[in-house]
Amino acid sequence: MIATLGPSSWSLARDLVVAGATALRVNSSHIGPDALLPILGQARKQDATIPIVVDLQGAKMRLGDLPEHRVRGGDTVVLYLASKSDPLEDSSRLDPVEPPPRIDAEAPAAKGRPTRQEAPWVAGDDRTVSMDPSGKAKSRINLPVPHPELFLAASKCDTITIGDGRSRLKVASVGRDHLEAHALCDGLLLPRKGINIVEHPIVLGELTESDAAFIEEAREFPGVFWAYSFMHDGREANWIRESMPGSLVAGKIERAESIDSLDSISSTVDSIWICRGDLGEQLGPSALARFVGALEPKKFETPILMAGQVLEHLTRHETPTRSEICHLHDLIERGYAGIVLSDETAIGVDPTNAVRSARDLIGAFLA
Repeated sequence: MIATLGPSSWSLARDLVVAGATALRVNSSHIGPDALLPILGQARKQDATIPIVVDLQGAKMRLGDLPEHRVRGGDTVVLYLASKSDPLEDSSRLDPVEPPPRIDAEAPAAKGRPTRQEAPWVAGDDRTVSMDPSGKAKSRINLPVPHPELFLAASKCDTITIGDGRSRLKVASVGRDHLEAHALCDGLLLPRKGINIVEHPIVLGELTESDAAFIEEAREFPGVFWAYSFMHDGREANWIRESMPGSLVAGKIERAESIDSLDSISSTVDSIWICRGDLGEQLGPSALARFVGALEPKKFETPILMAGQVLEHLTRHETPTRSEICHLHDLIERGYAGIVLSDETAIGVDPTNAVRSARDLIGAFLA
């Protein structure tokens, strides 16, 4: 059981281990490289031996820091290239903070794709309001994106999803450092949420500068392992090991193309994580369910873990739902090697209880 550290649990490493976590996860998408060593150091002071998995962004793209925005269907949304920033302004200060309110509601274009067009764009306030000819108010929202890869890969008519599909945009035009799109539905835009292009993946040829910086920071730190987001075909594990020989690497299955490469990925990584959030956006809900239902972990020599919303109800409540309990039992019966808790321990109201609840359920199922 891997428990994710976050605003609710920076100082709870020991408590999470005592409660039943067998490894801890640090999500690099929400910190800067300079914050990594203080986080690892604080965790190590609490437990000297617990494995710590640093989750690299890989081909995962996220929004930068921005104010919370409500977006309405039809709004114009401009994504512009922004510099990377560290949301932990003082990385030495890692005391627990009040978790944010839960809202219920991470390659050049292929030949033959539509030609990109330049769009008129002027940087300015995060939101501007104008009137259309009928007198109806129209919003224009500017969103920072610290990933030049997005603007290289996006083309007119692509669909962009934000925050596991809670917001969906249709691209109208693309420039070198920005793109203009129109919102397809109402939604809430929050900082650091993941971005996907639905129609085609972004394929990398090497470690990104950000991922390389995280590996360099942890080079001399013992007991650190790596997870790679949006793994494409398993080559990414070798990129990490070339930079840090002997590293253990988990491959995160978050894109449709990864499914076709599952055999090659499993032969190069030390474990596989099935990550249903972004994968669900790529496949669609019904195809996701069919894939997860057909997957047989016992056929793979590589351990397979389930990640994402395994016990999501524990993020805000004391107990999981009965549906989640039955699902956890099914995962164990089918041969999954473990689970990854994300929001449950990173921003949940009681991270220790979340781990303890999962441990007690797993213990009862294995008895």
